[in-house]
Amino acid sequence: MTKLENIKLGLPDLVSIKKDYSEIDERINAVSKKLESLRAMRASQNVRGLNLNMGFANEKVRLNKINLPLEMAIERLDAWG
Repeated sequence: MTKLENIKLGLPDLVSIKKDYSEIDERINAVSKKLESLRAMRASQNVRGLNLNMGFANEKVRLNKINLPLEMAIERLDAWG
């Protein structure tokens, strides 16, 4: 029934989005663990900053891609008033 409602309203598949968020959470945790590892190894500040920024920048792009259908659905629902 939920899938039928989503089709009628044009809403994104929330189960798929939840899975995507879970995967991003896992990757963010992996990046955080890498940061801790770099701190333990006392890597140079430039290397640590670059690795961390690249990891989180990649996840930001993925989040924006996932959020787009949600934002569009919210705007559509809001327009319906």
